[in-house]
Amino acid sequence: MVSGQPRELRQPERALRIIVADDDRDTVLSLCPRSCEQEGYEVSEVYRGDAVLRAGTRIREPDVVLLDIGMPGNDRFRDCAEVA
Repeated sequence: MVSGQPRELRQPERALRIIVADDDRDTVLSLCPRSCEQEGYEVSEVYRGDAVLRAGTRIREPDVVLLDIGMPGNDRFRDCAEVA
């Protein structure tokens, strides 16, 4: 049954963990990592392809990985699978 009252949202038990990876700093900044941090998310910014896996060890079990698959270096699909 749908009522006119909004449902109360539960607070997550921990901050959501986000990795934003792109070799273009402007793109990373446009994805608003500072705004996300202000809202309580844990954000790791990555600007080089080889740093994606290191970010995955810093942020264990990320909830979201925003990854530019065109960054130079290793196979980004494989990196994403290893991080996730």
